[in-house]
Amino acid sequence: MEMVTPQRLNKGDTVAVLSPSAGVPSVFPHIFDQGIHILEQELNLKVKEMDTARAAAEQLHQNPKQRAEDINRAFADPEIKAIFCSIGGDDSIRILPYLDTDLIMKNPKIIMGASDNTTFLTYLNQLGMVTYYGPTVMAGISQLHRLEENYKRHVLDMLFNPSDTYDFQPYTRWSEGYPDWADPNNTGKINANKLNTEGWRWLQGEGINSGKLYGGCIEVLEMLKGTRFFCDVEFF
Repeated sequence: MEMVTPQRLNKGDTVAVLSPSAGVPSVFPHIFDQGIHILEQELNLKVKEMDTARAAAEQLHQNPKQRAEDINRAFADPEIKAIFCSIGGDDSIRILPYLDTDLIMKNPKIIMGASDNTTFLTYLNQLGMVTYYGPTVMAGISQLHRLEENYKRHVLDMLFNPSDTYDFQPYTRWSEGYPDWADPNNTGKINANKLNTEGWRWLQGEGINSGKLYGGCIEVLEMLKGTRFFCDVEFF
């Protein structure tokens, strides 16, 4: 299958922000606002918040079709050049039957998310569109100032700078999780940094291999198994 690669972003482009999974922006608006600020001020993008972006968590949980329709509208809107997810969650698999895949594939755009967003990123990728497993507005973008410069450069390279090849280098430090988001004083903060003294750490095998590398949340791939949205066996 020949993959469709969306156009890269340019400064000043309009991007959609939506909540296809959990309604966490309604619970911690200060974390969400910080992420929006960075998209606008640091990445020089115009942000269009879709209806689900700040919707109440319970409303979104009860209305998977509404979440899917926001994605459909974002792909249909010619002004919007990319789609960013507010955060993950645990039930975006429920939106998949409502996605207008014909419309989406005719209007390819960058769509980026992580964690539970793996459901539709994988589904659309299997249909033939390059998707982006990367930071969300609340987790990864909101904390941009506390992460190492290579992280910001990597995000910008992926979204803005076209290149036939990319040499992905390991980061020099890493952090796991965030201090309590209920405290507004923790806005933009990450847990303590740890040095990466090992470089790349291979979990299996030795030697040099080549092939396609696919990223995502393996827990969420488990949720997709047994559904019509899962990868064909040839993919593996």
